[in-house]
Amino acid sequence: MLLRLGDVGADKFQSRMYATTIVNHAVNRCIIIGLDLTEDNVILCVGDFFDPNDITFENLIDEILVAVHELFDHPNGPTAS
Repeated sequence: MLLRLGDVGADKFQSRMYATTIVNHAVNRCIIIGLDLTEDNVILCVGDFFDPNDITFENLIDEILVAVHELFDHPNGPTAS
């Protein structure tokens, strides 16, 4: 059991870690190919790492969208002045 979280807590933690990792890679991809760091561009680059249309990833997609929104809503996020 991961960190004594129980099965549900461990699954949620693992999904969050996967989502954060994918978002980090998508941000790096945007930077490497010269795209502006916007929510839309990061979400576009997420598709480079898995098929977002695959229903198997439905929960992960929700976690990814939350991670992207949190990144851009954070006071020190990419759009901070």
